[in-house]
Amino acid sequence: MTIQARFALAFASIALAALAANAAPLKLDHLVFQPERFVAGEEVVVLAQLPGADAAGIAALSYRPGPPGREATEDPELREIRVYRTGSLWELRISFVPWSPGPASLPAWRSKGMLIPPIPYVAVSSLGPGMGDPRGLELAPPRPQADPPGTFIYIYGFAGLILLLVFAVLGSLAWLVPAARRILAKRRAAQAFRRLCRDMDWLASRAAGSDPVSFYSAIARALRIYLAERVGPIVPSLSAYELSSLPPGSFPGEGVQEAAAFLISETEEVRYAGRRPLPEDMEMAVARARSVGSKTEEALDARL
Repeated sequence: MTIQARFALAFASIALAALAANAAPLKLDHLVFQPERFVAGEEVVVLAQLPGADAAGIAALSYRPGPPGREATEDPELREIRVYRTGSLWELRISFVPWSPGPASLPAWRSKGMLIPPIPYVAVSSLGPGMGDPRGLELAPPRPQADPPGTFIYIYGFAGLILLLVFAVLGSLAWLVPAARRILAKRRAAQAFRRLCRDMDWLASRAAGSDPVSFYSAIARALRIYLAERVGPIVPSLSAYELSSLPPGSFPGEGVQEAAAFLISETEEVRYAGRRPLPEDMEMAVARARSVGSKTEEALDARL
Protein backbone atom coordinates (compact mmCIF):
# COMPACT_ATOMS: atom_id res chain seq x y z
CA MET A 1 0.00 0.00 0.00
CA THR A 2 1.37 3.39 -0.99
CA ILE A 3 1.92 6.19 1.43
CA GLN A 4 -0.96 8.13 -0.12
CA ALA A 5 -3.35 5.21 0.38
CA ARG A 6 -2.30 4.87 3.97
CA PHE A 7 -2.96 8.56 4.61
CA ALA A 8 -6.39 8.26 2.94
CA LEU A 9 -7.34 5.27 5.11
CA ALA A 10 -6.22 7.00 8.27
CA PHE A 11 -8.15 10.13 7.33
CA ALA A 12 -11.29 8.07 6.66
CA SER A 13 -10.98 6.35 10.04
CA ILE A 14 -10.58 9.70 11.77
CA ALA A 15 -13.59 11.06 9.89
CA LEU A 16 -15.76 8.09 10.86
CA ALA A 17 -14.69 8.43 14.48
CA ALA A 18 -15.52 12.10 14.42
CA LEU A 19 -18.92 11.37 12.90
CA ALA A 20 -19.61 8.77 15.60
CA ALA A 21 -18.46 11.19 18.28
CA ASN A 22 -20.72 13.86 16.91
CA ALA A 23 -23.70 11.53 16.42
CA ALA A 24 -27.02 13.09 17.39
CA PRO A 25 -28.45 11.71 20.64
CA LEU A 26 -31.48 9.46 20.37
CA LYS A 27 -34.89 10.91 21.05
CA LEU A 28 -36.62 9.32 24.05
CA ASP A 29 -40.39 9.25 24.17
CA HIS A 30 -42.75 8.08 26.93
CA LEU A 31 -39.99 8.01 29.54
CA VAL A 32 -41.17 6.00 32.56
CA PHE A 33 -39.44 5.19 35.88
CA GLN A 34 -40.39 2.00 37.72
CA PRO A 35 -41.06 2.69 40.52
CA GLU A 36 -42.21 6.22 39.85
CA ARG A 37 -40.67 7.44 43.11
CA PHE A 38 -37.66 5.68 44.56
CA VAL A 39 -35.17 6.01 47.37
CA ALA A 40 -31.42 5.83 47.34
CA GLY A 41 -30.22 2.24 47.19
CA GLU A 42 -33.36 0.98 45.42
CA GLU A 43 -33.04 -0.66 41.99
CA VAL A 44 -34.86 1.37 39.32
CA VAL A 45 -35.88 0.54 35.75
CA VAL A 46 -36.18 3.22 33.07
CA LEU A 47 -38.35 2.47 30.04
CA ALA A 48 -38.54 4.66 26.90
CA GLN A 49 -39.50 4.44 23.24
CA LEU A 50 -37.01 5.31 20.46
CA PRO A 51 -38.87 6.99 17.60
CA GLY A 52 -36.89 7.21 14.38
CA ALA A 53 -34.55 4.43 15.40
CA ASP A 54 -35.02 2.66 12.05
CA ALA A 55 -33.82 5.74 10.12
CA ALA A 56 -30.81 5.97 12.40
CA GLY A 57 -29.87 2.34 11.75
CA ILE A 58 -30.21 1.24 15.39
CA ALA A 59 -29.58 -2.46 16.07
CA ALA A 60 -30.66 -4.55 19.06
CA LEU A 61 -28.15 -4.74 21.90
CA SER A 62 -27.87 -5.95 25.46
CA TYR A 63 -25.19 -4.57 27.75
CA ARG A 64 -24.60 -5.73 31.32
CA PRO A 65 -21.45 -4.38 32.95
CA GLY A 66 -19.61 -6.48 35.47
CA PRO A 67 -19.75 -5.55 39.16
CA PRO A 68 -17.53 -2.53 39.90
CA GLY A 69 -14.64 -2.84 42.30
CA ARG A 70 -14.94 -1.69 45.89
CA GLU A 71 -12.68 1.26 45.19
CA ALA A 72 -14.55 2.35 42.05
CA THR A 73 -18.22 1.99 42.91
CA GLU A 74 -20.25 4.11 40.53
CA ASP A 75 -23.09 6.37 41.56
CA PRO A 76 -25.46 5.71 39.94
CA GLU A 77 -24.53 2.07 39.43
CA LEU A 78 -25.51 0.84 35.97
CA ARG A 79 -26.93 -2.69 36.03
CA GLU A 80 -28.20 -3.28 32.47
CA ILE A 81 -28.93 -1.49 29.15
CA ARG A 82 -31.10 -3.12 26.51
CA VAL A 83 -32.35 -1.92 23.15
CA TYR A 84 -34.95 -4.20 21.62
CA ARG A 85 -37.79 -4.17 19.14
CA THR A 86 -41.41 -4.69 20.16
CA GLY A 87 -43.64 -4.89 17.12
CA SER A 88 -43.00 -1.75 15.08
CA LEU A 89 -41.34 0.15 17.94
CA TRP A 90 -37.84 0.20 19.31
CA GLU A 91 -37.63 0.42 23.09
CA LEU A 92 -34.92 1.21 25.61
CA ARG A 93 -34.61 -0.41 29.03
CA ILE A 94 -32.04 0.74 31.59
CA SER A 95 -31.65 -0.76 35.07
CA PHE A 96 -29.64 1.21 37.61
CA VAL A 97 -29.23 1.87 41.36
CA PRO A 98 -28.87 5.41 42.71
CA TRP A 99 -26.73 5.40 45.83
CA SER A 100 -27.12 9.07 46.81
CA PRO A 101 -30.35 10.97 47.47
CA GLY A 102 -31.15 14.12 45.54
CA PRO A 103 -31.25 15.13 41.88
CA ALA A 104 -28.81 13.46 39.51
CA SER A 105 -28.77 11.97 36.03
CA LEU A 106 -27.68 8.88 34.21
CA PRO A 107 -24.59 9.76 32.14
CA ALA A 108 -24.74 9.71 28.37
CA TRP A 109 -23.89 6.34 26.88
CA ARG A 110 -22.58 5.60 23.40
CA SER A 111 -22.39 2.24 21.62
CA LYS A 112 -22.66 0.96 18.02
CA GLY A 113 -23.23 4.37 16.56
CA MET A 114 -26.03 5.31 18.97
CA LEU A 115 -25.91 7.91 21.69
CA ILE A 116 -28.25 7.71 24.65
CA PRO A 117 -28.56 11.16 26.19
CA PRO A 118 -28.29 11.84 29.93
CA ILE A 119 -31.50 10.95 31.81
CA PRO A 120 -32.20 13.11 34.89
CA TYR A 121 -33.81 11.63 38.00
CA VAL A 122 -34.43 12.42 41.65
CA ALA A 123 -33.70 9.80 44.36
CA VAL A 124 -35.35 10.64 47.65
CA SER A 125 -33.98 9.91 51.09
CA SER A 126 -35.24 7.01 53.14
CA LEU A 127 -34.87 9.00 56.37
CA GLY A 128 -38.28 10.65 56.11
CA PRO A 129 -39.79 14.10 55.67
CA GLY A 130 -37.11 15.72 57.80
CA MET A 131 -34.54 14.87 55.10
CA GLY A 132 -36.56 16.17 52.20
CA ASP A 133 -38.39 13.00 51.27
CA PRO A 134 -41.43 14.00 49.12
CA ARG A 135 -43.08 10.66 49.71
CA GLY A 136 -43.14 11.11 53.47
CA LEU A 137 -41.41 7.79 54.10
CA GLU A 138 -40.71 6.96 57.70
CA LEU A 139 -37.92 4.96 59.18
CA ALA A 140 -38.69 1.30 59.38
CA PRO A 141 -39.86 0.37 62.89
CA PRO A 142 -37.25 -1.43 64.97
CA ARG A 143 -37.47 -5.17 64.88
CA PRO A 144 -38.08 -7.05 68.12
CA GLN A 145 -35.17 -8.68 69.84
CA ALA A 146 -34.35 -12.04 68.36
CA ASP A 147 -34.87 -15.03 70.63
CA PRO A 148 -31.93 -17.31 71.44
CA PRO A 149 -31.80 -20.58 69.48
CA GLY A 150 -34.21 -23.19 70.78
CA THR A 151 -36.37 -20.68 72.65
CA PHE A 152 -39.45 -21.73 70.69
CA ILE A 153 -39.00 -25.35 71.80
CA TYR A 154 -38.31 -24.32 75.40
CA ILE A 155 -41.39 -22.10 75.58
CA TYR A 156 -43.74 -24.71 74.16
CA GLY A 157 -42.09 -27.43 76.19
CA PHE A 158 -42.56 -25.41 79.37
CA ALA A 159 -46.16 -24.61 78.39
CA GLY A 160 -46.78 -28.31 77.73
CA LEU A 161 -45.30 -29.20 81.13
CA ILE A 162 -47.53 -26.63 82.85
CA LEU A 163 -50.56 -27.98 80.97
CA LEU A 164 -49.63 -31.52 81.97
CA LEU A 165 -49.33 -30.47 85.61
CA VAL A 166 -52.72 -28.76 85.42
CA PHE A 167 -54.32 -31.91 84.05
CA ALA A 168 -52.56 -33.98 86.69
CA VAL A 169 -53.85 -31.70 89.44
CA LEU A 170 -57.38 -31.76 88.01
CA GLY A 171 -57.25 -35.53 87.70
CA SER A 172 -55.99 -35.83 91.26
CA LEU A 173 -58.76 -33.57 92.49
CA ALA A 174 -61.33 -35.54 90.52
CA TRP A 175 -60.16 -38.65 92.34
CA LEU A 176 -59.34 -37.11 95.71
CA VAL A 177 -62.52 -35.11 96.22
CA PRO A 178 -64.91 -38.09 95.96
CA ALA A 179 -62.46 -40.17 97.97
CA ALA A 180 -62.29 -37.47 100.63
CA ARG A 181 -66.07 -37.26 100.69
CA ARG A 182 -66.32 -41.00 101.15
CA ILE A 183 -63.76 -40.89 103.96
CA LEU A 184 -65.63 -38.07 105.69
CA ALA A 185 -68.94 -39.87 105.23
CA LYS A 186 -67.50 -43.03 106.75
CA ARG A 187 -66.03 -41.04 109.60
CA ARG A 188 -69.37 -39.37 110.35
CA ALA A 189 -71.12 -42.72 110.09
CA ALA A 190 -68.64 -44.32 112.46
CA GLN A 191 -69.03 -41.48 114.92
CA ALA A 192 -72.84 -41.61 114.78
CA PHE A 193 -72.94 -45.38 115.25
CA ARG A 194 -70.34 -45.30 118.03
CA ARG A 195 -72.31 -42.61 119.80
CA LEU A 196 -75.49 -44.72 119.52
CA CYS A 197 -73.70 -47.80 120.83
CA ARG A 198 -72.13 -45.81 123.68
CA ASP A 199 -75.54 -44.48 124.71
CA MET A 200 -77.09 -47.95 124.52
CA ASP A 201 -74.28 -49.41 126.63
CA TRP A 202 -74.83 -46.76 129.27
CA LEU A 203 -78.60 -47.38 129.28
CA ALA A 204 -78.14 -51.15 129.41
CA SER A 205 -76.02 -50.83 132.53
CA ARG A 206 -78.83 -48.92 134.27
CA ALA A 207 -81.86 -50.80 133.00
CA ALA A 208 -82.63 -52.46 136.31
CA GLY A 209 -82.92 -49.34 138.46
CA SER A 210 -84.03 -46.66 135.99
CA ASP A 211 -87.36 -44.95 135.69
CA PRO A 212 -89.06 -46.49 132.60
CA VAL A 213 -90.28 -43.15 131.26
CA SER A 214 -86.83 -41.55 131.50
CA PHE A 215 -85.20 -44.72 130.21
CA TYR A 216 -87.38 -44.97 127.07
CA SER A 217 -87.13 -41.21 126.53
CA ALA A 218 -83.34 -41.61 126.42
CA ILE A 219 -83.65 -44.51 123.95
CA ALA A 220 -85.97 -42.50 121.67
CA ARG A 221 -83.70 -39.45 121.82
CA ALA A 222 -80.50 -41.40 121.00
CA LEU A 223 -82.21 -43.31 118.18
CA ARG A 224 -83.72 -40.17 116.63
CA ILE A 225 -80.36 -38.37 116.69
CA TYR A 226 -78.74 -41.33 114.97
CA LEU A 227 -81.47 -41.60 112.31
CA ALA A 228 -81.25 -37.85 111.63
CA GLU A 229 -77.57 -38.20 110.69
CA ARG A 230 -77.81 -41.48 108.79
CA VAL A 231 -81.30 -41.48 107.23
CA GLY A 232 -82.57 -37.91 107.00
CA PRO A 233 -83.09 -34.76 109.06
CA ILE A 234 -86.89 -35.11 108.91
CA VAL A 235 -86.95 -38.47 110.72
CA PRO A 236 -86.62 -37.16 114.33
CA SER A 237 -89.80 -35.08 114.01
CA LEU A 238 -91.97 -38.02 112.91
CA SER A 239 -94.15 -40.17 115.16
CA ALA A 240 -94.11 -43.97 115.03
CA TYR A 241 -97.17 -43.98 112.77
CA GLU A 242 -95.60 -41.40 110.42
CA LEU A 243 -92.38 -43.40 110.27
CA SER A 244 -94.26 -46.53 109.27
CA SER A 245 -96.21 -44.54 106.65
CA LEU A 246 -93.11 -43.36 104.78
CA PRO A 247 -92.80 -44.74 101.23
CA PRO A 248 -90.69 -47.88 100.74
CA GLY A 249 -87.01 -47.13 100.29
CA SER A 250 -86.98 -44.20 102.69
CA PHE A 251 -84.76 -46.22 105.03
CA PRO A 252 -81.64 -48.11 103.89
CA GLY A 253 -81.82 -51.86 104.18
CA GLU A 254 -84.72 -54.25 104.40
CA GLY A 255 -86.78 -54.18 107.65
CA VAL A 256 -84.99 -51.16 109.12
CA GLN A 257 -87.99 -48.86 108.71
CA GLU A 258 -90.35 -51.32 110.42
CA ALA A 259 -87.91 -51.98 113.28
CA ALA A 260 -87.38 -48.25 113.89
CA ALA A 261 -91.14 -47.54 113.81
CA PHE A 262 -91.84 -50.40 116.22
CA LEU A 263 -89.20 -49.20 118.70
CA ILE A 264 -90.43 -45.57 118.57
CA SER A 265 -93.99 -46.86 119.07
CA GLU A 266 -92.86 -48.79 122.17
CA THR A 267 -91.21 -45.68 123.63
CA GLU A 268 -94.40 -43.69 123.03
CA GLU A 269 -96.51 -46.29 124.82
CA VAL A 270 -94.27 -46.13 127.87
CA ARG A 271 -93.99 -42.34 127.88
CA TYR A 272 -97.59 -41.38 127.05
CA ALA A 273 -99.82 -44.47 127.43
CA GLY A 274 -98.77 -45.52 130.94
CA ARG A 275 -97.21 -48.84 130.01
CA ARG A 276 -94.89 -50.28 132.70
CA PRO A 277 -92.19 -52.46 131.11
CA LEU A 278 -90.17 -55.10 132.93
CA PRO A 279 -86.36 -54.84 133.16
CA GLU A 280 -86.15 -57.58 130.53
CA ASP A 281 -88.27 -55.43 128.17
CA MET A 282 -85.99 -52.48 128.75
CA GLU A 283 -82.91 -54.55 127.90
CA MET A 284 -84.65 -55.82 124.75
CA ALA A 285 -85.43 -52.18 123.73
CA VAL A 286 -81.74 -51.34 124.02
CA ALA A 287 -80.83 -54.34 121.87
CA ARG A 288 -83.41 -53.39 119.21
CA ALA A 289 -82.03 -49.83 119.06
CA ARG A 290 -78.53 -51.21 118.57
CA SER A 291 -79.87 -53.58 115.86
CA VAL A 292 -81.49 -50.69 113.97
CA GLY A 293 -78.13 -48.90 113.92
CA SER A 294 -76.21 -52.00 112.86
CA LYS A 295 -78.56 -52.85 109.97
CA THR A 296 -78.53 -49.21 108.80
CA GLU A 297 -74.72 -49.17 108.67
CA GLU A 298 -74.60 -52.47 106.77
CA ALA A 299 -77.07 -51.18 104.17
CA LEU A 300 -75.23 -47.87 103.73
CA ASP A 301 -71.86 -49.60 103.43
CA ALA A 302 -73.30 -51.83 100.70
CA ARG A 303 -74.26 -48.74 98.68
CA LEU A 304 -70.68 -47.38 98.61
